[in-house]
Amino acid sequence: MTTVTQTTPFAETYVTCSGIVQNGGPETGEISMTVTNGAIEWNLLDDEVVFCNWFVGQGLAPATPTGADDNTVTVYKWECPVGTTYGMDQDYYGAECATEHLNIPIALVDANGEHATTTQANGTQWNNVTIGPVGELQIIEEIPDGFGDPVVFCWSNDGDPVLVPSVNGFVIPQPDLLEERFDYYCNWYNLPGDGSTIVVTKWECPEGTAYDQDPEWYEANCTVLMEDIDFKLTHSEGVEYQTTGAEGMVEWGNVPIGPFSILEHIPPEYEEPVVICGFTAFQNGAILDGFPQRVDTPGGYFEAEFTIPATSYFCNWYNIPGGPGEITVIKYTCPEGYDLNAFRAEPMEDCTELTNGVNFTLIDDDPGTVDLQTMTGDSIDGAVYFGGLEPGPYTIIETVPADTWYVFVLDCYGQRMGELRPYPLEFGDTLDLHLSAGESIVCYWYNVPEWDPEFGRLTVYKLDCSTLTYVSDVDCEVYEGGKDFDLVFWNGSAWEHADTQTTDGFGKIMWFNLTPGEYWVDELGDDWCFMKSEQLSDDGNWLNVYDNQETVVVVYNCGGKDPGTPGKTPTKYPDTGVGPDQSGPLQELPAFAPLTGLLALLASRRNTRRPNFVGEVLRVLPPTRPFAASPRTGTQAGPCESRDSYGRTRVSSPTTRETPMTDTHSRRRFAAAALALPLGGTALIRSGIFAQGDQVVEPIDGTPTEGTPASLCLTATPDAATPVDGSDCFRGAVPAGLTIASIGVEAPVEILETVGGVMQQPSDENHVAWYKETARLGELGNILIAGHLNWWGVPEAVFFALGTLEEGAEVVLVDEDGDAYTYAVEWVRQESNLEPPSEEVLGMTDYEAVTLITCGGEWDNSISEYDERTVARARRVAASGTPEAA
Repeated sequence: MTTVTQTTPFAETYVTCSGIVQNGGPETGEISMTVTNGAIEWNLLDDEVVFCNWFVGQGLAPATPTGADDNTVTVYKWECPVGTTYGMDQDYYGAECATEHLNIPIALVDANGEHATTTQANGTQWNNVTIGPVGELQIIEEIPDGFGDPVVFCWSNDGDPVLVPSVNGFVIPQPDLLEERFDYYCNWYNLPGDGSTIVVTKWECPEGTAYDQDPEWYEANCTVLMEDIDFKLTHSEGVEYQTTGAEGMVEWGNVPIGPFSILEHIPPEYEEPVVICGFTAFQNGAILDGFPQRVDTPGGYFEAEFTIPATSYFCNWYNIPGGPGEITVIKYTCPEGYDLNAFRAEPMEDCTELTNGVNFTLIDDDPGTVDLQTMTGDSIDGAVYFGGLEPGPYTIIETVPADTWYVFVLDCYGQRMGELRPYPLEFGDTLDLHLSAGESIVCYWYNVPEWDPEFGRLTVYKLDCSTLTYVSDVDCEVYEGGKDFDLVFWNGSAWEHADTQTTDGFGKIMWFNLTPGEYWVDELGDDWCFMKSEQLSDDGNWLNVYDNQETVVVVYNCGGKDPGTPGKTPTKYPDTGVGPDQSGPLQELPAFAPLTGLLALLASRRNTRRPNFVGEVLRVLPPTRPFAASPRTGTQAGPCESRDSYGRTRVSSPTTRETPMTDTHSRRRFAAAALALPLGGTALIRSGIFAQGDQVVEPIDGTPTEGTPASLCLTATPDAATPVDGSDCFRGAVPAGLTIASIGVEAPVEILETVGGVMQQPSDENHVAWYKETARLGELGNILIAGHLNWWGVPEAVFFALGTLEEGAEVVLVDEDGDAYTYAVEWVRQESNLEPPSEEVLGMTDYEAVTLITCGGEWDNSISEYDERTVARARRVAASGTPEAA
């Protein structure tokens, strides 16, 4: 006789055992054991193996089995405390929900009809349960007020508790052996809350499944439950993540009234899902059924809305194994020596030469397969195509042509994934990517040839300033309208016309392959007031172009508009977030987290960056090369004799030498001299963030409109209570730092602007951007500040928690002198990123305001941006802490 003793005593213990003698010996069917002081006894035979089910603890001890014809169903009803969450396992609810929920109306429906009762202590049991020929069996609870849909786990004598779907208190149990006698048990947990519930059940379909089948076909043929599939639910109160378990289910409870969305993280070996959803709700004492129907889920994304409290929403979510995918590489060659990191570099505008004859190799992760090779132009002009590809990782390698300086992949676009990022996607001849089932990826691949070291290049940028004379770049904006410039060069005896070009939408002109020498640029139809270049001659009479170098010139026009007038109106919010898969783990997006940004904006970042690995961001630059030494200056020349930069002697006098475009150019330079403007030795900030310089006030013609939303002029000087006399416009201080203590923000401010209607994006995860065409500190009007939600490998960037700001929270901006300006939050809300920003958000205000912007809403694969922006508005407060009057 063998004795097994339970070491930890339980008030309720129930044990069933069965035995089998190995090697064909006799079997003992399952029998109920007598438990005495926590022990059972079994007469163990030689070579016998005994299996026992040991039920202990409250609610787990089944009622004593009755005769073979007496099938039973027992429900143990538990009340869960406030704060209990959906989507957990049996152990969680068993520990959290220890109070029996009594006297709740409940009914069992079997082949003999409905058997109604109320929940009882120690379980509610139905005897003589009869199963019909198709297994009809239901348990129906009348959900008590203040509780949501139940969570139900059921099992039979020889099974483990399994999560059973419930819809508004309707449960359909599934006994293991319906044709034999059974005892069936359910733990039935009620969770507080009158919110709605969502249940998604995940199924795998057979290969070759078509997308045009009816719902019944999918239900009958897609029968394999899918485990470990990530889902994200977004609603008005935040974001919740769940992963399917062994039952293929995710469940959310207490979902508030209003819109919601569900996003599946589609496994790469599957194509778009087929989703069929329905709902059940109660209204005015009647049951409302939304019968299951197919819904659109592009990219695994689905949205709907709850309008009735305590609605139960359920979806069958079918994944179809995908077919082959394809990869296309489009090959461009840039101008010689092209600098991707140059100020406002725009490869898709600057590099338009499709290139044939370049070999590409495609390698998969199977060493047994043959690598694929093809050449651009073989089937598509300037491109290579790889089709019929199985899902999985691939490596693309270019055989780089000779005389190539560097190679970069600007971006790749996927049919499902949208854009891959960062910008650029990769430097070098190799790109690794992952192809999903049925996906079509197109990559834009660029080569930059070595420039001929015997030649140079010259780039012009044009800016408009609001001040009458040049003060600092913070008063100037990129000129987007297009302006003609002549390029002329000194041929040894006179200025000769070389070329005429027009600035692009980003105020830029580029000339390549210039013979080293002395050049000049002349703006047609307008007078510039200031010029910056490191290559301006000492006397300001010409621009030097050296071999193997770039000459950069910034030309400014002054007095273009009233400095008190607000600047360009944005038609597009800044791109201030990266995709969930690129910022970090899926579950690390914010609870209120909340169109692909123009490449020109990315090119104008303070730094060009890409991720190296999670947690670290590295600066990326094209390969550098030694530049030629400064040209020799030759020997000292006489008063009328000079040697040019290349040692050639020429006779000319600075006072009599013919200047390019003589009349216009001379007048322009004399005007500049009269204004005492420095014309040489000033370095251009080539990273895209203009130098601020000293804050200087310039007089303007006309009388500004003071104290109204149409003017940014102050009614007094920034440093004294001196009234403006009507002829001057005094501007406020420039923001230098931002602090929002309640959400842990302490950030430096960088200066950006709106170009092409799009607000440039902040350069990294730590900086916030002030848009210089908007108000300044101390002015009536709207200061616009943007910051990133997340960043490459950084799940929480500077404005990650912006959506959690509460009314009255303190926002502090400081200027360069450390003077603080305090604001109080008035509201926080979501704004659509799929349409132009509203005037209410980004327009002028008749009080001192600051508007904070970051990404929000859902990640939209089709545009590779978040579809909303989280926006917070704050009003300047007086020293007492009360809002200042308008």
